[in-house]
Amino acid sequence: MTYLPLLRAVNQMRTSSSIKTLQIFVTSLRSRIYRRARRVQPEEMRVRNWTPYSKRSPDVVLAMTVFRFPVAHLGVFWLLLLSTCQPDPNTAQGTAELFLDAHYVQIDLHTAKAYCAGFARNRVEEEIRLTAGLSIDATTRQPRMYYELLEETSRGESSVSFLYKADFDVDGAGRFTKNILLTLRNHAAGWRVVNYREYD
Repeated sequence: MTYLPLLRAVNQMRTSSSIKTLQIFVTSLRSRIYRRARRVQPEEMRVRNWTPYSKRSPDVVLAMTVFRFPVAHLGVFWLLLLSTCQPDPNTAQGTAELFLDAHYVQIDLHTAKAYCAGFARNRVEEEIRLTAGLSIDATTRQPRMYYELLEETSRGESSVSFLYKADFDVDGAGRFTKNILLTLRNHAAGWRVVNYREYD
């Protein structure tokens, strides 16, 4: 099985929303495998005493084909797939989501500061000062945070804002939702968050 369609699909995934593109990618991969499986010759089916692929569901064909891959090929496949799910720091949305991961998911303010400039950087530095002496380890009760992009607003070639809906799940305190608005500008060093705010 050629890997060109797979690599082509992986490259396409780097330029769009991760979740939606992953769904398109899996559907496309399943379709390619199904079409290839249908080209099996009748003689081969009789020798192996197989049920014709055309009479099997695409999900069954996908599962059988995947499990016949060599282990090394599966490893390469998953490495490629996981790499495409990582935010791209060279894009505005990638930088925004790296900031969200560092600031709200991992609560790593020093890493979050690296994605900021201007007012946002000053605000993160103030948060670092206020939390000095506090440590986060395995015993710290951290909230689980899930976010999704709601809206993207372009403000020219060098400025853009992203509106995210964030769900926070805190053990013992329930679940609540916030909107997070990020404003980014393209600097000489790349895209940076210049302002961020949360609201209900």
